[in-house]
Formats: sequence, structure tokens, C-alpha cells
Amino acid sequence: MSTFNLTMATIELMALIWALRHWLGQRDNLALLFAMIILFSIALDAFTNGIGRFMGLGEALETLIRFRMTLYYATMPLLIAISVLYLGYAGVGWARNKAVITTVIGLVAGVSVYQVIAYWDMALYPSCFNDVVRYVLEVQPGQACRPEDAGLGEFALSPVIPISAMFLLLTTVTLVWVTRFWWVTLVFLASNLASAVTVQIPREGIMTYISYPFDGLLGFLLCFVALKLYARHASTSPMPV
Repeated sequence: MSTFNLTMATIELMALIWALRHWLGQRDNLALLFAMIILFSIALDAFTNGIGRFMGLGEALETLIRFRMTLYYATMPLLIAISVLYLGYAGVGWARNKAVITTVIGLVAGVSVYQVIAYWDMALYPSCFNDVVRYVLEVQPGQACRPEDAGLGEFALSPVIPISAMFLLLTTVTLVWVTRFWWVTLVFLASNLASAVTVQIPREGIMTYISYPFDGLLGFLLCFVALKLYARHASTSPMPV
């Protein structure tokens, strides 16, 4: 499984480099910039799960995973800003207003900072499964490094994550009507749905990693949709930011 995670991280890093090359030519494409940050956090997630066997349990690995998990929580609110920017690129008037965009980004930044403060000191516990060595919020019985570690901790997601995901889903549905990019939107909706379904699967054994390919696909599609929407409207009207 470590090889699987490192392979996923490599693919996601390649997607990130691809997106970065496009962003260098569209530096005012904020949706793409925020999408790249999310894609980076997804790639880092896969990387930390793959590198643990080589680092071994200890402070270095725990700090790396703490950074990765905190970054994950901090970047999820960016979905809200991305949604508004998508609408602006699609030609929705209020979403192109500079005051609206500035306010949304300011609120999202505030929530992200709060997430960092709230989650940096989260309790983490050692977990071992197959050849994957890492620290987690909750140790499933079959993933304990030591018998006495089984059942430690409690896994819980911030409410910001499902709220942001719902906002993004509603946005993509709107884009079906607004942009006519029906095929992009259908793939995006299908990926969101697949990700939402897989995260509900009990995280036991190999099923712990079932959502990872969908996470990477979602990160890539966030960048892809930002590029498509920006390119369609950048030539017809000035961007608001």
C-alpha cells in the first residue's frame, strides 16, 4: 500500500505541475491557484501515507502528518471561494463583483486560519497496516501498531467540509445551465458523488484508501474546470481580479 500511495502522490504531483504551467500564463486565475493548493494537500496526503514506512514512527513523521492534516482542514474552505470564482468566470454578475470576491476570500481566509488554530494540536496515534506506517485520529482495531493502541482516539470531520462540498455541488449544477460545459460538469458531479460515497465506507483494512483515487481526480478536475471557465470568458470581458 505504501507503493500505491507514493504512486498516487506522483500522479497528483504531475497534475499539479501541469496546472502550475497553465497558471503561470493566467496569474489572475484565482480559482486555479486555490485549486492547486487543494491538489497539493491531496498529493501531500498520499505522500505522507507512503513515506511513513521509510521514516518510521517518531516525532518527524508525526509532525509531517500533523502538518498534512492541518493543511487539509485549512484548504477545504477554499472550495467556497472556488465556487464563487467559478460563477464569476461563468458570467454570473454578482460573482464578478470585486467587493463580493474580496469579502468571500477574506471570510474563507479567516475560517482557514481558525481551522489551523483548532486542529494543529489534535491528538494523533500510531497506526500500522500492511506496510503503511502513519499517525491517525482514530486507530481501527486491525490497524494498531501495538494491541494496546487499538480503539484509541476519535475520528471527526469539521462541518466546514460537508458544507463546502454541498456549496460546490450546487455550483456545478448551476454551471450545467450557465456554461453548457455539460460533459465537464457531469464528470465533476460524478466524481463528487463517488468521493462522497467512498468516504462513508468504514475505514478498515484496504478500504481505508478506496477514496484516494477519487480525491486526486477531484483535485485535478478543480484545476481543469478553472482553466476551462477562465479561458471561455477571459477573452470576452475583463476579469474582476
